[in-house]
Amino acid sequence: METRSQRWRERQALRPHDLTVIGPTACAVEVIEHPHRSPSQETTMSRTDGRAYARHLIDTAQHFLQSAGTDAGPMTTEQRYYWTAISIELALKAWLSLHGFTDDRLRRTVGHDLAIARNLANNEGLAFPDAAGPVLALVHPFYMQGGFRRPNDVEWPAALLAQTLPILTTFYGAISDTIATTP
Repeated sequence: METRSQRWRERQALRPHDLTVIGPTACAVEVIEHPHRSPSQETTMSRTDGRAYARHLIDTAQHFLQSAGTDAGPMTTEQRYYWTAISIELALKAWLSLHGFTDDRLRRTVGHDLAIARNLANNEGLAFPDAAGPVLALVHPFYMQGGFRRPNDVEWPAALLAQTLPILTTFYGAISDTIATTP
């Protein structure tokens, strides 16, 4: 039986050491097999199911991003960054789902690690916008480790988020269009 520390070590091996050097050849990731199943029994989704799940994920990502950009309600800039981080995770997972990743595989391989999700999506042909890279680098350590739930002394620049939201909106639209045209 696989222990929690073994899973943690596997995920650490997948994580890049410096988020700023992630690029097209950053890393190749192998499937981490389910500890109780043989590879032939690995949970899989059909192309149709993967596409439906991808559609659900990208629609939800667009909703979170839209909510992060609205001025309604007493939302702080930090909360807007948190909702943006959620939307980035969902958008990258939508792309991965479209390319055959099951929900189970996403949970085991990616979890909430935005750097791993970005690398995997990149390996599947999705180029994360360079202009959105600074927001990803800022939210990644907090999002992955639950840091948004704890007080912190990070400066959350509203201007950076404001200029990044339209870029992510266009990026998510392109993912959505690809999902819509994939058989």
